[in-house]
Amino acid sequence: MSDIRSRLAELSSEEKEHFLGEVPRLLLEGRRIKRLSRLLSNYDFIEAKINHPDFGVKALIEDYDLIDKAKLLNNPEYDSQTIKSLKLIQGALRLSAHILIQDTKQLAGQLSARLLDFETSEIKQLLQQIYQTKTTCLRSLRASLSNPSEPLELTLSGHIDSVNAVAVTPDGKRIISGSSDNTVKVWDLNIGAEVFTFTGHSSSVNAVAVTPDGKRIISGSSDNTVRVWDLNTGKEILIFNGHSSPVNAVAVSPDGKKVVTASTLNTNNIKVWNLETGKEDLALESDLSHISTLAITSGNLLIIDSYDRIIKILSLETGKVLFELDCYIDRRWGIKYKSSSHKVTAIAVSPDGKRLIASVQKEYSLYNFFYYAILIWDLETNKRIQTIDVTTGPIVALTFTPDGKRLIFASLNKPIIVWEIESRQKLLTLTGYNESIYAITTTPDGKKLISASKDKTLKVWNLDSGENNIKVIDDNKKVIDDNKSVNALTFTIDGKQVICGLKDSIVKIWDLEKIKPILSFALDKKDSIYFHKKKYVRWILGVWEIVLLFIFFVSLNRLTSHVPFIISLSILFILHLIIFTVIKHNSKTNIKDKKITALCVTPNSNWIIYVNRKWLDKDHCLTAQSLNKKNHIVDLLTPLQCISQIFYLSIVLTSLYVFSYLLSFCKTFCWWWLFPLSLIYILYFLLFDSVVEKFSESIKSISITPNGKYLISGSTDKTIKVWNLQTKKLLFILKGHSKEVSAVTTTPDGKYLISGSDDKTIKIWNLKNRKQLFTLTGHEDSINTISITPDGNYLISGSDDKTIKIWNLENREEIFTFTGHTESINEIKVTSNGQLVISASSDKTIQVFDFKTGKVIAKFTGESGINCCAVAPDDVTIVAGDTAGNAHFLCLQGIEV
Repeated sequence: MSDIRSRLAELSSEEKEHFLGEVPRLLLEGRRIKRLSRLLSNYDFIEAKINHPDFGVKALIEDYDLIDKAKLLNNPEYDSQTIKSLKLIQGALRLSAHILIQDTKQLAGQLSARLLDFETSEIKQLLQQIYQTKTTCLRSLRASLSNPSEPLELTLSGHIDSVNAVAVTPDGKRIISGSSDNTVKVWDLNIGAEVFTFTGHSSSVNAVAVTPDGKRIISGSSDNTVRVWDLNTGKEILIFNGHSSPVNAVAVSPDGKKVVTASTLNTNNIKVWNLETGKEDLALESDLSHISTLAITSGNLLIIDSYDRIIKILSLETGKVLFELDCYIDRRWGIKYKSSSHKVTAIAVSPDGKRLIASVQKEYSLYNFFYYAILIWDLETNKRIQTIDVTTGPIVALTFTPDGKRLIFASLNKPIIVWEIESRQKLLTLTGYNESIYAITTTPDGKKLISASKDKTLKVWNLDSGENNIKVIDDNKKVIDDNKSVNALTFTIDGKQVICGLKDSIVKIWDLEKIKPILSFALDKKDSIYFHKKKYVRWILGVWEIVLLFIFFVSLNRLTSHVPFIISLSILFILHLIIFTVIKHNSKTNIKDKKITALCVTPNSNWIIYVNRKWLDKDHCLTAQSLNKKNHIVDLLTPLQCISQIFYLSIVLTSLYVFSYLLSFCKTFCWWWLFPLSLIYILYFLLFDSVVEKFSESIKSISITPNGKYLISGSTDKTIKVWNLQTKKLLFILKGHSKEVSAVTTTPDGKYLISGSDDKTIKIWNLKNRKQLFTLTGHEDSINTISITPDGNYLISGSDDKTIKIWNLENREEIFTFTGHTESINEIKVTSNGQLVISASSDKTIQVFDFKTGKVIAKFTGESGINCCAVAPDDVTIVAGDTAGNAHFLCLQGIEV
């Protein structure tokens, strides 16, 4: 049993088919559970079965269903630990099914990335076999993907645009999805395989529903039509053409005889169709705007929500309004502000038809503040019985579990919350999406949740699983949230460590041998302008501060008769001084959207150069920091950044004192004057802030020359800047691009500079005479990344146009275009021997292709867009960072380098 690969090689095609298809069942019938367990945990068997044309992933996953715990309890060979291991392997295969169906060569990478955290003997044996496989693959060195013990069970991939609607058949075996790619798909819930694709709509499918008998599917589309499909044959049965605007919502009556549809028009926007005759039974006029959801109770009550704050309940037979529910919310900090707008974003009815839930968004327009809540009504008394405050953002979908005890809702900001209604407690938070969620539903048994998203996928979750939160502890024993996007990474020169730049200015250093983080720390966050090291900057700000202080004390002198007001102004001034003192001495000051966008390490590995936004900086600036001592070295500011940020700080200070100066002209102080003067203060600040924003400059890309003497940076001001790292000064500026410079690098000999830009061009410059040599054109969108082969003869570029191009620098021409990615290319690296090219893309994949042939030799698919990648000096270890904060450590095996 241990050498299945060699045994299979000796068998004929008929014998191989019999072995892969029948042996598992025969072993079970012969009650040889140990042999069956060894077979199902053997990598060679798993690989052979998913690659066989008559079987594949679906048949393999079904083999593990043979291990039924209830039937095997009395078997003397039954071992609970072994059965648990097999179920974990099945879970890993199920989680990877959507990838393996498309590319079986990713089997090793997917299994290792999901099972490395488990210590059972069967899984250890499986991982050892993966380590020894000769199949060319990217094997994971770290568990960086969802594992079978987590809530996520399946990912359904196949739509080419956002998934807008989802439904489940009454038997719980199939999932129906509608997408903006104009299709309706039917999926097998057990393994996630696509069963049917219904094509016929000419625009986005916005809503889907299944009849109670599970035989027909109804879909509503932006092409103004409603179509009825046969679930068994996949054929279109009926088409309803009565709407004159996009159909947003579809619902089926409990008896399965009627379909209710709603469109975006305010008149004649609700229609009732007869599924037996295919004709329109009833047209309802509604003054509700943009109806997004319909619900039908067991008592034939039609419930309609809209972007208005009113929910209407109608009779499905007569179409008359029976009663209305007002979704007005009158509580937030005790404020009653009835002029604010309300919007109902989703509704759902409990399985017994007794309760109605609605998600409401309330806008406090005066404060530009939004408040979100979920309201629950008793439909027997028409009274609101509960209000749940929501802090995750706008609710776009909600549902009850079939037992009516739990409420599930999804917000536009991506988390899914499971809430117990009776205890009013949150039970579960499901995260894993990088894009907004559009729809959710549960299976009839209430054990699984299916969600649809803008990211073109559906996910199946186990509602009985607990949360799995992982935290990383830094050297100061402080908890750092690991769920931060990895935006940049690089290896140290010796290749022993990996440095990752994350959101919130966090740097994480990994030991490559142990594949463990050895250090996590926040980079220096001191303000780089107000307390700048350059003397002339401090002098300018110092003189300006003296002028403002003079204005301040003149203001106080004019208000000598108003002692309380003088005290308030004094307090304001003291607070001002305290704030800037804190900025000066506290290196932990943080702001929203602080993230490292690029980083590199000097050849001696002493300095880390990174691009980051600071507290008072409007732009992304260059900063050098000691990697060993973690102390700040210098900020490299461009002339425009110095001017704009000094001006910005002056505005902050000036606006503060202008406000107090205007108050000084009040001969008789009245508190109501504070409002117009405050308005003047805000307008003044916003006006000048917009001026600063217009002339701001941010660094987009950086690179260090091979000798470590010079730093190259590309900016949003369309220029390339060259800095001397020894003197820490700007040497010269290169101009030539018509849009921002998004990628820079130098040739291995350090003589030439290559830049890529959003103007779709690549330019080559001579660093010695500072002149542009030539321009390469061919990409159809922005250039995101460029890399040079070690011999300096070839250039590889990646773009938002989803292509990778290889250029001959000597002949100045394109020699090859690689089109294997489906989203933008974010980073490209070349191995030190120049044989392989590694690319990272927003399509969630890392791909390795042969430089000479252009063929993909290995691929790894993650669960989030890949932002960056790097290759170690050994040319086989690859590290990639994604938008979810995962660092994927991969080993290229099965190939000689």
